[in-house]
Amino acid sequence: MQQKVKPLRVLAAGLSLCLALAGLMAADSPAWAVEPVAKKAWLEKASTLAASSFGQSVPGLTFAAAGKACKLTLTGRTQVPSQLTHGTSVPVTGTIKAANCRITKVTAKITSPGGSKTYYSRSIVLKSKSFSLKPWDNRLNFSWLSPGAYKFTVTAKSSRGKTKTLQSVAFVVQPPAVVADPVAALQAAIAALEGPGYQVGLAAAAMGESASLSAGSWSGGEAWSTIKVPLAVAAVRAKATPSRGNGKDKFPYGACTKKLTRAKAIEVAIRDSDNCAAWQLWEGLGGDAITTAAAVDKVLLSGGDNATAVVSFGNGKRLTSGLTIWQLTDQATFASHLPVMTGASQVWLEMGRIRGTSAVSGLSKFARAHTKIGVGAAAPGGPVTRQFGIIPVGNGLCSAVAIGTNRRSSDYEMMTKIAQAIRANLAALPAGPCPAGIYG
Repeated sequence: MQQKVKPLRVLAAGLSLCLALAGLMAADSPAWAVEPVAKKAWLEKASTLAASSFGQSVPGLTFAAAGKACKLTLTGRTQVPSQLTHGTSVPVTGTIKAANCRITKVTAKITSPGGSKTYYSRSIVLKSKSFSLKPWDNRLNFSWLSPGAYKFTVTAKSSRGKTKTLQSVAFVVQPPAVVADPVAALQAAIAALEGPGYQVGLAAAAMGESASLSAGSWSGGEAWSTIKVPLAVAAVRAKATPSRGNGKDKFPYGACTKKLTRAKAIEVAIRDSDNCAAWQLWEGLGGDAITTAAAVDKVLLSGGDNATAVVSFGNGKRLTSGLTIWQLTDQATFASHLPVMTGASQVWLEMGRIRGTSAVSGLSKFARAHTKIGVGAAAPGGPVTRQFGIIPVGNGLCSAVAIGTNRRSSDYEMMTKIAQAIRANLAALPAGPCPAGIYG
């Protein structure tokens, strides 16, 4: 039998339903923005009132709300490395997002590791589903911090009263790294090789350029066997036939009887620093005459060296052209142009095939280097050991380098010490694209 519902209870139930619906409308209104938990409470209250009024549930009338958990996340997280250099900028890119609730407050702080001292703090009150830290404040990029230890913390509060730490990173700001001047370091290393009564020197040029770096107090001296390089180029250009003498000059180093072709004379004069071969090239150009020296001068000039004057007459005790005074800066400039000079192809090739002690000393220690060494001990310049050539410095770049000392003749040890100083400071060398046959 169907139970009758009393009029007063029906009136009470109707009033309860009206109150419940009014609450739901307010909950959905943007002005109120009541969250799902509040909506569920309204529904439960209305259902209770209706049940108590009718004494039973109303058929077809149900109230329900799914209560999902509020979730706060930080995406695009700011990556703060554990070690920062003073002045380093670390842009903030984080975005806070809320699910099943709204963000009501965000706070970002930079504090001491223990939190006892605050260096920066900012909070913002809002009501949003997401919030980006990026445009907030450029002071969050950390570049203004002094060296020391810090902690970066981001917290957010939700509309449900939940506060969550989204990021807490401890880091250290270090003093700026001291970047050593590589040129100054190389100059200091060369100066440290000098000693009482002797000097050391170095000059370098980028490929195809004039020398732009020098170090040490020895600026140059007799060319000795290094002059064989422009001499050989001059012989190629003149198509000179090697000669054992024109009857006027005397070979200063004993017998020179083996007749050589131009190609063979160039090979042994450069690879082995053979004096007899160089003598035949010199004599083939005319011997001790102004015209012969002038031919070598032209080669030097085409290599960017407009200062060196080749000696045309000697004292009969030394190979005449070896007496030429060649400054390291002028020699480095000449070397920088050598690979592409007319008539230099064979000479350049032979400089990459040096034999004997000079092949394992000084600049020749660099892989794929092309070099030529010269040594002498006679007056007036006294003992000289020098070397020049082209060395790879990395990344496809090469440098033209000339080195030397007046410590003693045949001082291969010092040449290697200079090369070691260069290797330790390669960034100091002016450089340009390597020529064919050398890979930097």
